[in-house]
Amino acid sequence: MIALVACLICAPSPSVSLSMPGEVVILRPAFDAARVEIWRTAPEERPGLRGFRAPIFDRAGDPLVLQAEPGVDAGVARIIAERLAREGLRATLVAALVRLRADSNGGLQAAEVAPRLEGAGFPVDCLRFWSPAGAETLVESVWKEVDADRPATEITADLARLNFAFEPTVPGFRIVTECGEEAVGAVRLQVSSATDYAEPGAGGAMDVFRSLARRMPDAEILVGVETKHLAGVEAEARSLAAARSAPITIIESPLPLAQWAQDNAKAGIVEASEARSVVWLAPRYASRGEDGTTFIPAENLALEGLASAGRSVRVSPLLFQGGDLMALRDPTNGKRYLLVGEAEIARNRALGLTRDEVLDAFRGEFGVDSCVVLPAVSFHVDLEVCVRTNSEGVVACVLDTSAGARVVLHCGVAALERAHLVDADAARLSDADIDADRHAEFFARIGPVLETGQHAAGRFTLEFARHFQLGDADSGVGNLERFLLAIDLWTAARIGESSAEELGLDPDSFAYLTSMRRREADRIRVANAFAGLGWKLAAVPGLSDETRSIDPLNGLHLRGAYLMPTYGGLFAPLDDAAETAFRAAFGTDVSVERVPTGETQRRAGGLHCAAALEPVLKLR
Repeated sequence: MIALVACLICAPSPSVSLSMPGEVVILRPAFDAARVEIWRTAPEERPGLRGFRAPIFDRAGDPLVLQAEPGVDAGVARIIAERLAREGLRATLVAALVRLRADSNGGLQAAEVAPRLEGAGFPVDCLRFWSPAGAETLVESVWKEVDADRPATEITADLARLNFAFEPTVPGFRIVTECGEEAVGAVRLQVSSATDYAEPGAGGAMDVFRSLARRMPDAEILVGVETKHLAGVEAEARSLAAARSAPITIIESPLPLAQWAQDNAKAGIVEASEARSVVWLAPRYASRGEDGTTFIPAENLALEGLASAGRSVRVSPLLFQGGDLMALRDPTNGKRYLLVGEAEIARNRALGLTRDEVLDAFRGEFGVDSCVVLPAVSFHVDLEVCVRTNSEGVVACVLDTSAGARVVLHCGVAALERAHLVDADAARLSDADIDADRHAEFFARIGPVLETGQHAAGRFTLEFARHFQLGDADSGVGNLERFLLAIDLWTAARIGESSAEELGLDPDSFAYLTSMRRREADRIRVANAFAGLGWKLAAVPGLSDETRSIDPLNGLHLRGAYLMPTYGGLFAPLDDAAETAFRAAFGTDVSVERVPTGETQRRAGGLHCAAALEPVLKLR
């Protein structure tokens, strides 16, 4: 049965039941057309206003402004931009108010100051963590002292004595763990296109939708879809619904959505005296990027669509991307841990918080006992680690790129042999060279073959790339890129302490290979951090290099099962090796189930990136 629901408001009460088991429900949030057009034309860029917050929900009437207006409090805006991360909120507040007083010639009333600061980019709302009376009250108090010509150094010293006391956005919120202990009640997805790459099975957004809908028939599937793709996704949902006991809810979006539903909200459970509820906690604004935090308009507006499905969505004052946060509970001590990528520390340092304040805020906001900060080996921690718990403790799976690179090299040699670019003897000898780390011999055999495939230095022909393709669902270009990455990783492992001159490498190539060695050193740091917590380590072969990844760690833990993202095609042997490693690590009580994600991985993501899980609320 297909149910069509036209939503008259963007955020109905979470208690409203919108669907029944077996249905396909279409939700059409009634966004204001003029507002949608503003959002449609908004740029995807890094906000120049450090205090920018997405104008959604109770702030929906605010203008969508990312950059300071030209000439308006320009000096104040410059102080905020240059000093906030370095000197912190309190010292920057005083400096900004001193400049504002000078620019306004003392003509401002105290109540006018906070809006002017906010317009210049100051995150006024964050000041409440030092002021029980409220952020605006603190601003007015400091302004009066500045306006009375009290020395800035004295005011700053007084502010420095205030204690930081983070107030959780949702009191009692406890982020859902992702270690296999929670039963899944709903899966949240965003389907970026209703068509497959080449054919079904290639592992794009539609394949992820199909796979999870079939594997979890008792969990509701929530799917965000742009208007132009809605009909295609609805048709697919209709074909899936007959075998399901839980509904599929499709939420129309007026803007194009990326596949990465994990990043713009994290689910959690809120304990109350009589009941438990699920809340989705969204960041200050949904973003993308590691070295720069880029505002993505559609990912923010999609949260209002999620609320239209009866979900409670709250917006945090903190900045985060969900793939860089993973929670677990260690059964040996009962402690809840939050794995945090170091990029999330930097994002919130840019708001004027110290490192310790950021960690304190994350502990309080997500309801955990401890934060474990991990180096940015990949742009998100879910591309480098996955954790599972059992009665004996925590099993922490880490990426083994050395083993992964060797498997990929063997697969690449096999492709060259199938294409008759090397004969059987050369392939056999090349495989032996890989296993024995004989780099010179390997390159003497394979190097000339790679050169014949180039039409210019480092530029390969499409015809050559097609030799690495197995079937229409595979990608010859993507596979060639992974083969070349494996060569680089294998080469980087041998440079040791040698110099570029000793290795006969140009400075740029040497720097590139050295960066790979630094990433491997960071992976060792991650493993050591887990070992220091008493967690069991398990190495899983794979590659993590954005669009060149084959990453089996970016999966989903269910009760009794691990959904492993697979790449398939030419590199199916690497999927096999990863599955073997997972089975050894998790034991016979956990089934390892494959989900095709090749095309998703070719766009720098994976299964965990694409799916966010909502828990079943246990009865008391």
